[in-house]
Amino acid sequence: MIQDNGASRKGMGLHYQYRRLKQQLQWHYRRYGRTGAVALLDLKQFFPGAPRQVIYQRHARYIPRPDLRRVVDQIVAESPATGPGRGMPLGLEPSQQEMVSLPSAVDNWLKCQVGAHCAGHYMDDYYIIMPDVERLKEIVREMVRRFEALGIRVNKRKCKIVPLTEPFRFCKARFTLTETGAVKINGSRDGVKRARRKLRMFRRELDEGKRTLEGVDEFMNSQEAYYRNFNDHGRVLRLRRLHYAIFGGATCSELSKTA
Repeated sequence: MIQDNGASRKGMGLHYQYRRLKQQLQWHYRRYGRTGAVALLDLKQFFPGAPRQVIYQRHARYIPRPDLRRVVDQIVAESPATGPGRGMPLGLEPSQQEMVSLPSAVDNWLKCQVGAHCAGHYMDDYYIIMPDVERLKEIVREMVRRFEALGIRVNKRKCKIVPLTEPFRFCKARFTLTETGAVKINGSRDGVKRARRKLRMFRRELDEGKRTLEGVDEFMNSQEAYYRNFNDHGRVLRLRRLHYAIFGGATCSELSKTA
């Protein structure tokens, strides 16, 4: 598997993929400025539509021991299927490992044959950054063809090419390459909306005796910890102001300090 495939791998993960994308945007800026664009691809029903025949072929290629290969094939065969010869369950460790390596043929073509330095993916979400937009479009069309040849469907409605002068979203995070070359990463704005609704609901539940200040305090800590990973200091402040307006600043931790 390529280095820029960070899902379900030791020492990697979602924030590793964010850092890699940030590094690649900076690498591109040092050479081309904000010339070019980023292509975003999304694989359709990645787990439910996984072709099992392709998985078995990978086992035959990379697992030379017949006895071990039979065991691995049996694990896949006994997994719940969504259709004839299709589907892998979401969340199970063997299934995660099968799926994270399933598109490796396309990944290696993109990195080795095409030579796309600024490219990677997190499970079914792909990005490719290039200075030549027309060349980028050709590569995207060829990637779609290669995915479909493997039996992996692409959600063409979600595939887009965004100029680097505009912000874009990858795995629910918003990336902005500024004129100075700084890369700003903002977390999911939908999470703020949900947090605001929940804080108002928690106030009602607190008045009814269905929730404690400890639970509210833990929720606020989790929200702040998420947005501290991004350039979202303003969102953290707005959530704190709303929390203070609803609960008067009386959190469990503050009460314990004054006790």
